[in-house]
Amino acid sequence: MVDGPIVKEVREIRKEIEEEYRGDPDRYYAHLLELQEQYRSRLVRAKKKGQAGESRHRTDPLRKPMARKYVGRWRITEMELWEKDTIEEEGPGFIEFGKDGLGRFHFGLVDGDLDYRIETVAETELLQFSFLGTDEMTEVSGRGWVRLSGEELEGRLVFHQGDSSTFRASRMEQGKGRRG
Repeated sequence: MVDGPIVKEVREIRKEIEEEYRGDPDRYYAHLLELQEQYRSRLVRAKKKGQAGESRHRTDPLRKPMARKYVGRWRITEMELWEKDTIEEEGPGFIEFGKDGLGRFHFGLVDGDLDYRIETVAETELLQFSFLGTDEMTEVSGRGWVRLSGEELEGRLVFHQGDSSTFRASRMEQGKGRRG
């Protein structure tokens, strides 16, 4: 059994509560309800389904017609910080965007899952994303963006408290470069 100052204090408080309410959980519950009423103005309540400000479902990025042009798998052809042999160390490097606003990417020993939104920034359409993944089995996270430049994507991948690299990618043919 775990012992320590915090555990000892919790046990003492529990014993005091049991003595004060004579071991009757109904009496203790009634007391809690009284306290709840007494301090009602301090309570924070969760919003009920359908109330303003609550999102019951994930926003569908494909409601914006412009999102469809990003859906699919794109082969990473160049990166500012890594050479091609590093990018393709475990197969073709890629970034992929699904119809559901989710996606993934892989290059070198880095894998990640991403969540994206289409935004217009300074009159430029950008697909912005955040990601969570691994780099050589170490958890990493970050953000990035891509935009269409002709038939290619150009973008930036930014690791939280780490590297930042521009990259270019071209659309992959269906069924090519698949990993697991």
